[in-house]
Amino acid sequence: MASSLHSWSEGALSSAAARFASVVASVVASVVAIYTHIHSLMVLYRDLKPENLLLDERGYLLLVDFGMAKILGAEEPIWTLCGTPEYMAPEIVRQKFGYAFPADWWCVGIFAYECLTGTTPFASDDPTETYHLILESSVSWPEELQTHAEKNGHDFVEKLLENDPISLGGRLGTNGARQVRAHPWFTAGDPISWFALEHRQIAPPFVPTASGPVEEVCSKNVAEYSIDEGPAEYPDTFPNDKVTFADWGGEWV
Repeated sequence: MASSLHSWSEGALSSAAARFASVVASVVASVVAIYTHIHSLMVLYRDLKPENLLLDERGYLLLVDFGMAKILGAEEPIWTLCGTPEYMAPEIVRQKFGYAFPADWWCVGIFAYECLTGTTPFASDDPTETYHLILESSVSWPEELQTHAEKNGHDFVEKLLENDPISLGGRLGTNGARQVRAHPWFTAGDPISWFALEHRQIAPPFVPTASGPVEEVCSKNVAEYSIDEGPAEYPDTFPNDKVTFADWGGEWV
């Protein structure tokens, strides 16, 4: 999905940079809105990446696959090393002081960078090298993206990719979602109405061709899935008696 967003700008970025930045900002804002909600429920997601974002039939983002999510309680921070390597926050990699919600906001910075450039900032074929790059947290930008239109987007990413979430200034989001939502990328120029976005009153930049409501399509795909098509990665006893994530989300991880 992120690569597709970047491909829209190829060959025309210089003439349409402002519009492209606006499209990416609206997509990233949708992720921020989702995180605002799940964090309010004390859910740490831990696995943001384009593969875990779907578009519904109206073009709105849906976050899927809560297999690595964790409900935070009195025991925070947590220590489990998990997530997609290119998206892991430095505090997860270090394994020294634990981590909490700022690790999720780091992932939003990686996602925003990938939407703007088509790649993640610390990509490497070697996971160990990826971890080293994450710990260095040195963000560079392609020369063709050094435009005024991208200025707020760059600043947003760099503030989210602050290596130490509790250093002087800290990582954007360390003080909560309100801090992220107030960034100039969302408030300058044509500001995003968070109320309108969260109530699906803003026209999405892209509406996919869908065979029906996303709930029906996904249910059909799940019903047709055969266990022989791949290994089962679930507990021997699935918690069928617990009907919401809040009922069982703290038990698996």
